[in-house]
Order: sequence, then C-alpha cells, then structure tokens
Amino acid sequence: MIHLPEDTLNQYLDNALTPGAHAEAEAHLAICPACAAQLVELRALFADLDALPDSPPAIEFAPGILSHLEPGSSLPRPIRWLALAQAIGVIVAVILAWPQAKIFLLSVNLPPAETVFAGLTTFWQQAFTETEISLAVLTIPEVPGDIPMTGLTLAIVGISLLWLLTNSLLLLPRFRRMS
Repeated sequence: MIHLPEDTLNQYLDNALTPGAHAEAEAHLAICPACAAQLVELRALFADLDALPDSPPAIEFAPGILSHLEPGSSLPRPIRWLALAQAIGVIVAVILAWPQAKIFLLSVNLPPAETVFAGLTTFWQQAFTETEISLAVLTIPEVPGDIPMTGLTLAIVGISLLWLLTNSLLLLPRFRRMS
C-alpha cells in the first residue's frame, strides 16, 4: 500500500488540498492505520507548537549588525578608479575586437535573425507540446583560416591581464587587513 506523503498530510491539516485530493486523502486515512497514526502525531505536534509561549530571542543581533553598517558609505576612491579602469578596458577590448569579429561574422554566412528566431520559436513550441523533447543538434560554424586573429588575440590577452591586475589590486587591502 502506498502511504500519503508528509506534505499531503500537512496540506490536509491546513485544509489546503483541493476538494478531490481532500476526499482521496480522507478515503486513504480511513483504510490506512499507519497514515492515520501519522496524522494524529502531526496534529499533536502542531498543538504543542501552538501552545508554546511567544518569547523574544535571548540575544538581540540587530544592533550589533546595524552598528557595523555605515549609512551612505561609498566605495573607497582606489576601488572606484579600478572599476573605472576595468570598464575602460572592456570598451577598448570591444573596439579592438570589433573589426576582427565583423570579418568573422561576414565570412560565416549566418542566416538572417528572423529565420533564427522563427526556428527557435518553432522548436520551443514543439518542445512544450510534445511529451518527449528531442535533442537539438547544434552545428558550430568553422572558423576560416584566412582571418587574421593576431589583433583579436592581443586584445583578449591584454584585457585579461588588465582584468587580473585590477582585481588583484582590489583584493590587496583585504589581505593587508587580515595579516
């Protein structure tokens, strides 16, 4: 015999089941002594919990936490400058990489965006209406060998180094405070 899950028993006690599910639970409880016993235990537990007095916590944590928070405090100036340097680095990377990316995108002969979105829409509509979702086969276009990748590579390496440098500088004050 399959027993009622504890969630169903809790919902039964809270009168949160649909009328049909409530009737099924009552019918099961009438023939299953194990589930009926568990329901009695849950009722007793909730009655004991309701009988407990409402008491405030012994320790008040809020003042200690609030005393460490400074209202209106902003980031220190070096961190703001480093964040600005990272943002500028990202902009420079996009500017340097754009010509190479444009050459790559033109050489790949991608289908128009409308065709891609129509295909995706059709795929998801079929996936939600069918019971089994078939795996979509993704094809990755090959990169033509005649694209000069030196500029793109230098931009990616340079921006990665800038990112690592600025993030390591952001962490230096924390390490100094810890030691």
